[in-house]
Amino acid sequence: DALKEDARNARTIYASFSAERGPILVDGNPIAQSVPSGDEYKFQRTYPKPLVYAPLTGYFSYFGATGIEQTKNAVLSGDDPRLFVNNMLDLLTGKPPQGGNVTLTINPAAQQAAFDGLKALPGNVQGSVVALEPSTGKVLAMVSLPTYDTNKLASHDLSSVSKKYDQLNEDPAQPLLNRGIQTRLPPGSTFKVVTAAAAIEKGLYDADSRVPGGATYQLPLTSGETGLIDNEGRNCGANGTTIPFSLAMENSCNTTFAQLAVK
Repeated sequence: DALKEDARNARTIYASFSAERGPILVDGNPIAQSVPSGDEYKFQRTYPKPLVYAPLTGYFSYFGATGIEQTKNAVLSGDDPRLFVNNMLDLLTGKPPQGGNVTLTINPAAQQAAFDGLKALPGNVQGSVVALEPSTGKVLAMVSLPTYDTNKLASHDLSSVSKKYDQLNEDPAQPLLNRGIQTRLPPGSTFKVVTAAAAIEKGLYDADSRVPGGATYQLPLTSGETGLIDNEGRNCGANGTTIPFSLAMENSCNTTFAQLAVK
């Protein structure tokens, strides 16, 4: 196994490139597939919508694999034990080995809308959009910008691939990073919606209530920690006063939602 998996083992590369790798599907349509290449490698991995799906599919290249291409490699390459019967039939009938399909839960309309919406933002966007189905946890859309053309990393022109990979890897904007799952960001003010919903569901407040305000609030922390928060200049009333719930939401009042969370 050590020799087989050694990155310098060209035989493994030739073998994997010479087998028909299974497609990655979205709503029955391939977003990654292998097509006859007419060269020594026999098959070329192609990506019909590379910029939209690159963070999901990743790439399958002479230099390795990422994304679904990596995590579901056993199925895509045909090595998964679940494909044993298919592989045996192929062997007995003399049919060339073929990888299995991987079907994603992505909704193509949601994915395209997320990509178009994020791309339409001004400036050089560095961000992600992820949409989940709450009842199941299915990922319906996952987009990350900046993105890249996976086809250029799957090319059989190894010199070109090497240069492109170095260019992407050295880019300070990190286009190879899937910001939907490979970055950690504090939930910040988005979590205030959860706190507000909990306060209303508990019956403590409704949309027309007045809630605790304040320019500052001392968090109930252990001794030695200051825990003094403010609202970064936003109007959230004076300490000891109340403000409309709607104003607290509109101005994203840190002091209000800290007090609601404690209560």
